[in-house]
Amino acid sequence: MYKFLLLLVACLVLLPACKKPRRPPGPQEPLDLKPEQVSFDLQGLGSRLRGEVVPLVVGDPDAPPFMDGEPEHLRFAFDDDRLTGQGDQRERQILVYPVASYAGLFLGVERMEFEKRVDLLATLVKNRPPRVAEPIHFFPSTDTPQLFHGQIRYLEFTDGAGVRCIAHSTSGPGKHAGDSLLYAFQGLTRNGKYLVCFYYPVTVQGFSSDGQPTEAARFLDGRRESDFTPDLAKLDGLVRSIRIRPASP
Repeated sequence: MYKFLLLLVACLVLLPACKKPRRPPGPQEPLDLKPEQVSFDLQGLGSRLRGEVVPLVVGDPDAPPFMDGEPEHLRFAFDDDRLTGQGDQRERQILVYPVASYAGLFLGVERMEFEKRVDLLATLVKNRPPRVAEPIHFFPSTDTPQLFHGQIRYLEFTDGAGVRCIAHSTSGPGKHAGDSLLYAFQGLTRNGKYLVCFYYPVTVQGFSSDGQPTEAARFLDGRRESDFTPDLAKLDGLVRSIRIRPASP
């Protein structure tokens, strides 16, 4: 019994040393954008946007979600909103990621999955199907599944194009527990260099997430843009106004 206890203590002491280290990032290019090089028309959705450079966050292979971590990127918060750490899609914000550095975070299966999701987004925007049966992948990756989406539209902005939808994800614990619907835009600049993501919580009268996902998606598609709060036309207007002005080479 005494030897067993000694062995147990030794295992508990050595266990932290045996934990896999955080994966080292692959090639990372210096972020060549500053917040002042990105402009928007707020469309009355807030009084101001606060831009900041978010430093590199290396993913932890022992913790969810799959394909976590973020490269150095720009993040814009509305008014005095206090945002959490790695992008929470239930918070209103705009994210601008350098695609090459984002891909460089990952190796093996995660790298292939990231490139697949970017390719799927580019194909979706090119072909513009009116219905999308599969989940529309959002960046950054999360461990909350997307239950359904509706109100799909394809939007052009000054330097690129993307897809927007109203989506519903399961809500975990925290200050946003119970939130459900969000406006989500995923876009790429024409040169494929930057990934542009915009998230904003929305509501619509009469919506319930208790039914079947197909019925809920049909409900969303049956609503007018002005039925949502805020009006989806305003959110679309902000997307269309996005302009990215990289520094001259």
